[in-house]
Amino acid sequence: MGAIVCGLLATDVGVVNNVLKSMDMEPVRWFAEPKYWKTILIAANVWKWSGYNSIVYLAAITNFDPNLFEAAQVDGASRFQQILHLTIPMLKPTAVVLTLLSVGRIFYGDFGMVYGIVGENPILVDAVNVIDTYVYRSMRSLGFSYGTAVGLMQSVLGLILVTLANHAAKKINDGEGLF
Repeated sequence: MGAIVCGLLATDVGVVNNVLKSMDMEPVRWFAEPKYWKTILIAANVWKWSGYNSIVYLAAITNFDPNLFEAAQVDGASRFQQILHLTIPMLKPTAVVLTLLSVGRIFYGDFGMVYGIVGENPILVDAVNVIDTYVYRSMRSLGFSYGTAVGLMQSVLGLILVTLANHAAKKINDGEGLF
């Protein structure tokens, strides 16, 4: 994933800068400008998880009873009405589970992607510092005790957030949640 992003954004040979050059615009120095990196990392993370989420949603849709859609079609429901009144309501439990799994990843900053793309670039470190990279850098500079304490707080806050989200999901989804 890191090599793809680096290839797209490289200053001289990157796809984005080649497109900008072809439109007579000035190329952007991506690895020297911290202001772009929050958006870049968010877009890369969304792209990374979109395939997995799509497969889960498609698996849920293939499990739906086709007789319901056939009955709706006989009753005169258009394709849009079938999606609106059958598919989306039946996807609600799957959406709740995927949302709870996503909430569990909020405090996980994807160390591999961030560190793999940015590394120790001193210009970008402050702009892309997530809890995981902070723990890694603090273990290297301040010792294992401080880094472990920060990592433990990350885990405890993640547990609290998932528990609260599960409680909210049970209220939204008629008593169904992960636990």
